[in-house]
Amino acid sequence: MLMSENPDKKYVRLHLAVAIVALVVVFVVLFVLSARFSSLPDSRIDFSGKSRPYLAGTTFVHPTLLFALPLPDSTWQIADNSLTHQPEVEDTTLNFMENIRPVVRFIPDAGEYRDVLVEVGVVLMREARSPGLVAGEFLQDIRRRTEAAGGTIDTLAAVTQTGDRAWFVLRFDDAMPGDVWAVTVITRGAEAFILLVQAEAASYNALIPDLTRLIEGFRFLKP
Repeated sequence: MLMSENPDKKYVRLHLAVAIVALVVVFVVLFVLSARFSSLPDSRIDFSGKSRPYLAGTTFVHPTLLFALPLPDSTWQIADNSLTHQPEVEDTTLNFMENIRPVVRFIPDAGEYRDVLVEVGVVLMREARSPGLVAGEFLQDIRRRTEAAGGTIDTLAAVTQTGDRAWFVLRFDDAMPGDVWAVTVITRGAEAFILLVQAEAASYNALIPDLTRLIEGFRFLKP
């Protein structure tokens, strides 16, 4: 994209660039420091006898897929909880994105951040694959779809793996709503959990602390 000669526009784009760089730095630190905690069960959650996802305080609990995701604070809410509860095993004739089954969506309950969406999806793979390999397949599929639609995409952070999780950050052209995508893949055997953050670049700077807490808080639960 060409930079406008208007000084105000240059300042806005510089501000967005700084915000995106800050996000990437936070993701790097997050995954280096938090990967060792990602599979620890939360002993405070009692989901015995429950078969449907529910909120325990501000923690989203999925008792059949066995994961918990603490929301950053009470200003975050569930945007859609009527999604998949037990996905099917992947169909190898489909592209990667077509195999992802959405589980739940979250949004921050604040007017200025209505353009932010966090979605959790799951793929039950036919065989165990590393999170880096899964993230790479997801990235390639996104690129194919974007190019087929005549769009453009920049990789702000390449696929990076730490332990049982991998992540990457993309920015689409201005015509794409939620132009920045931050994707995290967390694996447990042959299960891949996808955490997708979509937002306008201008929202990231203020939301980095919330997004960091949310992604860092993902936990697998013991049955």
